[in-house]
Amino acid sequence: MILKEFKRLRNACVYSWSGVYLSWKDAGAFRLEVCLTPIVVISTIYFARSKVDLVILLTTWFFVLLAELINTAIEAVTDLACGGDYHQLAKKAKDCGSAAVTGAILVFILSWIILVF
Repeated sequence: MILKEFKRLRNACVYSWSGVYLSWKDAGAFRLEVCLTPIVVISTIYFARSKVDLVILLTTWFFVLLAELINTAIEAVTDLACGGDYHQLAKKAKDCGSAAVTGAILVFILSWIILVF
């Protein structure tokens, strides 16, 4: 029984990394954010005033990456469902996904303003 669960967990990890790889390959915004990650981490380590600030700032950046992954998934499913045709609900889904990414970025920036400056 426990062996089956480890196999399931291993498969889940493989699928997760596949999602990261496919997002890297297909989503320019995700690539940009991943490339900015070392700069964000180093800057955060340098400028954070406490360990709590460090955790908050790095967590908010991680949420940006997560929001981008979810946005990429929304866009892929929407494109599949519409077959490349325009549909108002597809636009709504994509715009809401994009708004989630923008919201995460704004929370990250606001956290920096409050905790660092």
